[in-house]
Amino acid sequence: AKMTQLPEAEKEKIAEQVADFKKVKSKLDAEIEIWDDTSNDIIVLAKKMCMIMMEMTDFT
Repeated sequence: AKMTQLPEAEKEKIAEQVADFKKVKSKLDAEIEIWDDTSNDIIVLAKKMCMIMMEMTDFT
């Protein structure tokens, strides 16, 4: 269903979930900045996953 066609309760629920995700993403970004991403493959992948998740939430 398109976001505009959803009931208000569903829209609010989705908005809350997106807000929670953005908070977690901010915490993750802050933690990731501590590490040198040029020598750590896990950090590189984590940053890519964060960007993908942000792109996905832009569709809601």
